[in-house]
Amino acid sequence: MGYTPKILLHRNEETNRLAMALSDALGGQTPSNVFICGKPGTGKTATSKFIGEQLLKKIKEINSSYKRMVLNNFFEELTEDLADQNVPVSGGRNKILGVKDVLGEEVAAEIERNVKYIYINCKHVDTKYRILTNIANTFITDWKERLPFTGLTTDMVVIKLLKCIENYHGVVIIVLDEVDNLLKKSGDDVLHILSRLNEDLKNSTTGLICISNDANVFNLIDARVNSSLSLDIMVFKPYNAVQLRDILKHRAEKAFNDGVHSQSIINLCAAYAARDNGDARRALSLLMVSGEVAERSGADRIVEEHTKLALEKIETDSVSEVVRTLPIHLKIALLAIQVQHEQGRTKITTGSVYESYVQLCRTRGISALTKRRVSDFISELSTLGIIDANVISYGREGRTRIIRLAACDSTISDTFARDDEIKDLMFQETYPSVPRMQTRLI
Repeated sequence: MGYTPKILLHRNEETNRLAMALSDALGGQTPSNVFICGKPGTGKTATSKFIGEQLLKKIKEINSSYKRMVLNNFFEELTEDLADQNVPVSGGRNKILGVKDVLGEEVAAEIERNVKYIYINCKHVDTKYRILTNIANTFITDWKERLPFTGLTTDMVVIKLLKCIENYHGVVIIVLDEVDNLLKKSGDDVLHILSRLNEDLKNSTTGLICISNDANVFNLIDARVNSSLSLDIMVFKPYNAVQLRDILKHRAEKAFNDGVHSQSIINLCAAYAARDNGDARRALSLLMVSGEVAERSGADRIVEEHTKLALEKIETDSVSEVVRTLPIHLKIALLAIQVQHEQGRTKITTGSVYESYVQLCRTRGISALTKRRVSDFISELSTLGIIDANVISYGREGRTRIIRLAACDSTISDTFARDDEIKDLMFQETYPSVPRMQTRLI
């Protein structure tokens, strides 16, 4: 699934706009800072990587073309000078000579355009120190000189980073994918630093691309940082069923042998993914897993039953992975909801969940968080699609959130049963014996 397509279907507008935003880099000028947002699977990462590859390819062509022009002009002038002096010219131009031989290293460096495209996924590199050292280390080829993972102050790292970029003599474009992970964990300090690099650079310049599934992520940063970034905002819309069908057809032709898939299977995978917010990544996963299911069953072609089994497997694996990676307090809050669901509670509320959560924390031997924080957990679990939390109005009596599991409870139970942090709590008596109506929304 790490494959980057050579052709991006149904993303011409977004591709052209991003290319225009970065086009100044081809002339050695500062490109625009860009914020790319949109739901998962809408082509944000693929488009940014595709444009990066095209940008580096184009700058290589420009450099080669300009060098050829300089050498041609040099040899033409040399030939004319020799002819004027009646010096015979034989053997043609010396093919060993290059631009540096003709113009010298300093002049050659000035006419050559350097562009560096650095991609960082903030889901894996999510602290200010690691972001800055990762960028700096892309310029350092000697492993002995590379910045360590820990041990330096931020100021020392920034000084080293500025020196690396300045000595590069070119344009450095930094891509921070899933930037919301960075902002939520480490704040906006690193964006503040990166947005101000150009103030201390003379021979080089930088541009920044931030990518996020959350369009409101920049509400998390200081207004002054937002202002200094001056981001050009690009929104990627979800794919529809027809567009997903084209994407799947193009990929299937490369991935499968003839006769393995049919148009009906392509249509089915596209329809399922279009129903789930137009996620191309999900559509491609469904097609790939359908092929795996067919192969394991000994079939020579994919049929509808294989795709239905693949859909069930993907949904189970997806929920399991999300639950497994939740922080401990979120796991406990989810367990509190699940226990009440299993015991037949028809109206699970924030209040009852909090009481169960407190008891589980006490059993686990950790301090419980506030009711407001658990309410935030419920909102987060709802956003992840693990639970549904709908607000019900009771008129003058107030409003409350009625909570129910949206994901398969057996999948959650199986995941918790393999989780050392939570499995010992699964058989505790955790929900309040006297049900109480919550009369206000928290």
